[in-house]
Amino acid sequence: MLKELSLLIKERFPIGILGIFSFSYIGGMLNYLHIEHNHYTEWMLLTIGTVLFLFFLRCIDEVRDYEYDQLFHAERPVARGAISLIHMKYFGLATLLVFLLLFGKSYTVVPLILLTLFVIAMSRQFWLKSLMERKDLIFVLLHNTVFIFVSILFISFLLRRLWFPTTVSDVLFLLILQIPVFILEVGRKLEHRLSTEGLETDDTYAFRWGEKNVALALNSSIICAGVLIFLISKPIGIAWVLVSIIMQIPGLYKIKIPSNPALVIYFLIAVLIPLSV
Repeated sequence: MLKELSLLIKERFPIGILGIFSFSYIGGMLNYLHIEHNHYTEWMLLTIGTVLFLFFLRCIDEVRDYEYDQLFHAERPVARGAISLIHMKYFGLATLLVFLLLFGKSYTVVPLILLTLFVIAMSRQFWLKSLMERKDLIFVLLHNTVFIFVSILFISFLLRRLWFPTTVSDVLFLLILQIPVFILEVGRKLEHRLSTEGLETDDTYAFRWGEKNVALALNSSIICAGVLIFLISKPIGIAWVLVSIIMQIPGLYKIKIPSNPALVIYFLIAVLIPLSV
């Protein structure tokens, strides 16, 4: 099973990239809560927790997409049989157990229950499967909402008391934290994918929305981040609005940025937004 786990991480879970993102994500929380950055233990523990949760979501996706991958992405490790489906489920359950052991405290019980219920709803497509399949944006936004519950859990853990947003600033902060997740999710499907037969598959936003609309969605999310950051009294929010305007320039002049550099740029933006709070 260790060999399978190593293969899964190597091929389907870029742990270095997601580790950097998680480090930044937690750094944003520490900034907002005015917790000194010498709390390295908490910072690293919550970074690990974020990576664990992202890995748990990866496991869910691998199980959910198994039949689709067999048809269109037979080269992937679960689809080609290099990792068994039952072991994939074990990895997910083991990750969830470790996550619960790390963050299960008396003051995090309520956030953990809410998070668990939301994950169950996610796994059932919120009992709206047909709508989810037709409305990709609703699918992305609803699934990303899980990180609101993750954030509430982690902030409660940091403050050692049950925390819920009680001010407008708190609500705006939680919304800001969802934007880097949105950028990461949409950005990874920025380019078309090919099936084993060499045909474009429909499991990317580039295919479903069109490349121009994907860029528009990403740049619009950066504008939203800038406005929200500005509203919580951070002038740097204006800089993010300017960044988004600059990102629109290639599209206006019909200059196509190659997908790899674009992915790097959007990843850096996703990393820097939480640290701007």
